[in-house]
Amino acid sequence: MSVKNVAVILAAGNGKRFGEDTPKQFLKVGGRVVLEYSMLGFQRHPLIDEFSVVAHPDYFDEVKSLAQKNNCTKLNKIIA
Repeated sequence: MSVKNVAVILAAGNGKRFGEDTPKQFLKVGGRVVLEYSMLGFQRHPLIDEFSVVAHPDYFDEVKSLAQKNNCTKLNKIIA
């Protein structure tokens, strides 16, 4: 039996308490979208085999775009 290490990024918040129209996980900080930092962290981590992102369906395309831009080959699923 093969064991996999799977990470899950929870990024489905709507950011209302943050007071912005765009959820904070999709805002830029230091030249990258906040979600990119998490995705790249798991992409580069040698012990993580794959990861999934939980996001609002309205942002699925944005998550896919970030994954393509950063060559996130370990992204397995985007979950609503």
